[in-house]
Amino acid sequence: MALAPNLGRLPDECILARDDEGKPAVFARVRVVLFNGYDTKVKEPAGWASGGRGGCSWKISRRPHPYEIKEYEKL
Repeated sequence: MALAPNLGRLPDECILARDDEGKPAVFARVRVVLFNGYDTKVKEPAGWASGGRGGCSWKISRRPHPYEIKEYEKL
């Protein structure tokens, strides 16, 4: 599967379930590539949590920071 670009927010496809109030409750794990070239596929094959407590940050600064997500793939 090809990597998708980070659009600066949590992708809808990464929300697996919602609670009774409609808020995201269960999140997928993702493989990410950062702007500095780091790829979780090599050292962290289980990926990162895409949301929730301890989930990744999807924001992108005007001038992207090397540790921000450039691309992702839902696992």
